[in-house]
Amino acid sequence: MKATLYPVFQTIWKRRERKLFLLFSFYPLLYMASSFFEESNFMKISSEGGVKLSYLEFVEILFNSVDMTALPMIALALLVYAVFRREIEDHTLFLYKDVSRKTIFSSKFMSLMIILLLYVSGFILVSLLVFYSRVVPMGLGIGRLLPTEMMYLTPTLYGLFAIFLKGLVVISLTALLSMNYGLGLTMTVIIIFYLAMSLLSLIGSPFALVLPNGYRQFIIDHPTELFPFLVSIVLTFIYSLAFNGLASRIFQKVEF
Repeated sequence: MKATLYPVFQTIWKRRERKLFLLFSFYPLLYMASSFFEESNFMKISSEGGVKLSYLEFVEILFNSVDMTALPMIALALLVYAVFRREIEDHTLFLYKDVSRKTIFSSKFMSLMIILLLYVSGFILVSLLVFYSRVVPMGLGIGRLLPTEMMYLTPTLYGLFAIFLKGLVVISLTALLSMNYGLGLTMTVIIIFYLAMSLLSLIGSPFALVLPNGYRQFIIDHPTELFPFLVSIVLTFIYSLAFNGLASRIFQKVEF
């Protein structure tokens, strides 16, 4: 797979959908711009009792803010659809003569996972700039990287971690759906699925316990417990393995 990963990644990197997705990593700059309009309530951050935010808490607030719109994951799903379905429709499927399609499929998934990591990393770095150049001078931040208490640290870390895990599931599910359905139905299912994952974790539904991001409330109630991180990883692995396994089988039979 090493021989195919780099060229496959290059083809994905050149796509317009990749640019749209990574554009959301600059979302913290939108907060920075809105902070100069003091009379507006748009994207205003406040804390109870005048408690100041650490950098990690600030990042999670912004991540959750844009995540609840589902827009970044919609952009990611569009990229995944283009990588799999559109290449088939346009007869531009990336193939090597002596490399199996299973290997090519794995290279595509790994490339998309790298782009997801770049999105998260870029968001974190841009947030760092905004936090120390604007939030701290405004008196909303304390200048610390991490929360001072464990009761805030683990839920915050879990919130950021869960966003990445949800992204992996979105990649896998979109790949599977794109093998069988058009753009409209694929995007409809992804939006419903993603919003369901987000809402079920917020309301603490028992159904959330089978989702990669479903243990946030447990972390809040038991901030010293770390096993929910492991459970979330295992669930993500199960979903990704199942979706990717089915998609890979279909991918090997595609004619173009």
